[in-house]
Amino acid sequence: MEGVKDAYLMPTFCVPEIQAASAEEALAPNLKAVSTGMGANAAWDLGYRGEDMTVAVIDTGLYLSNPAFAQQPADVSRLAMTKETVSAVLADKTLHAEAMVEGLTADSVYYNTKIPFAFNYGDSQADFGNDPNQGHGTHVGRYYSWQSTGCLSREI
Repeated sequence: MEGVKDAYLMPTFCVPEIQAASAEEALAPNLKAVSTGMGANAAWDLGYRGEDMTVAVIDTGLYLSNPAFAQQPADVSRLAMTKETVSAVLADKTLHAEAMVEGLTADSVYYNTKIPFAFNYGDSQADFGNDPNQGHGTHVGRYYSWQSTGCLSREI
């Protein structure tokens, strides 16, 4: 794909069955071993720590008020995308969002330095991200944006 530098095949894992006493217990988050289940340990063993990586999460949307998205990168000189970069990408018409919403600007889609481009392609809207029920995109996105690894089983 144009613009993709590298892609890595990672092993897949089966989700273990949960023995829970109640539905509430079964649905409660248990993140103690999440790094192993999603293959993070294998990536860490290869030396990857997430530095200098840009990740796109194409999913059901993000609840932008989730605390995982609050802490911003300390060194803004290392950002892959700034509001100016997003403006240039929109001008190049490579994300197709600008074709869906007339007059779309970086001010419409830029949330912060951690989430420089947020757009709801499903509904062709730039006004998403405030619904706490937009679960899966938030669930996936927070693993890529989290600064603290306290919820994971291994410090990086």
